[in-house]
Amino acid sequence: MKYRNELKFLKDIGCDKLPHKNGSLYDHLVATAKLLIRFKRSDDEVICGLFHSIYGTTHYKHSKKLNITRNQIRSLVGNTAEELIHKFCSLGYSREEVLEEDKFDKTSLEQLRWVAYCNEIEQSTKYKPWTKKLEQLLKVDMN
Repeated sequence: MKYRNELKFLKDIGCDKLPHKNGSLYDHLVATAKLLIRFKRSDDEVICGLFHSIYGTTHYKHSKKLNITRNQIRSLVGNTAEELIHKFCSLGYSREEVLEEDKFDKTSLEQLRWVAYCNEIEQSTKYKPWTKKLEQLLKVDMN
């Protein structure tokens, strides 16, 4: 099974015990990654989806209790995926930074947009204006 080590790690560190909007953090991370898989995104993006708030974000602070390091994550997922995870966790409160063309290199920008989009649609019942903008930028086909 793909991502077995990553899923085990998330459970081992207690992500399934941390609360999140519609269940546990683990549930949300897995659901976000599944959306990325559905959209046929790269392994690095799927792994970022699995870990997108592992360091904590401006929205989600509970991850700080996990007391994990970047080196631990890097040794599990590799440099490229860890860099993407770190960039996502560093996004500002609104995450609208993913709409800015000059904030990140072109590849990282598209990857972060996909993770932000899947993260948002996984947990929201209504679209924020920037989510709709992401759909247009990413040319998302919901059919």
